[in-house]
Amino acid sequence: MQSSSKRRDPMAETSRYDLESEAVRLNDIIQHVKDSNYSIPATSDRLKVLKSLQDGGYRLLQAVDKEKTKLAQRELKAKIRRMHSEHESELEEEKEKNLCQLEKEKEKNLCQICLLRDRDTVVLTCMHYLYCGECLDDHKQRSLKCPTCRGAICGLYKLNA
Repeated sequence: MQSSSKRRDPMAETSRYDLESEAVRLNDIIQHVKDSNYSIPATSDRLKVLKSLQDGGYRLLQAVDKEKTKLAQRELKAKIRRMHSEHESELEEEKEKNLCQLEKEKEKNLCQICLLRDRDTVVLTCMHYLYCGECLDDHKQRSLKCPTCRGAICGLYKLNA
């Protein structure tokens, strides 16, 4: 029986070896921590600082995004004002152009003698339609010839314009 008591249990040997290996590994870790001046409070402080920096960065990012939005809105408003101003200028130019054209059209219909009243009378024989009835009546008292072509005036025809 002595021989059986001297024999060791293989499971116990493996467990003992595993425990010794684990103890060596833990001692190595402890030594590494001691060598690197690693401490939980210092790490906690570092984590707090990093968290604070992260929060500050996030707030800064939000502020930048907000400013970008404000800038985009200001640029859009400026563009709208510029486009509105350009459109107003174009409308004003168009209005002036139309008024000028209307004035020219109106001048085309004015009596060529007085340049005040619209033409409303046709000289018969030559069919010139350039004068108002009042100016032609006055002209007819001085001359019986058309003011344009000097042809004989046979009569005047008043138009209802």
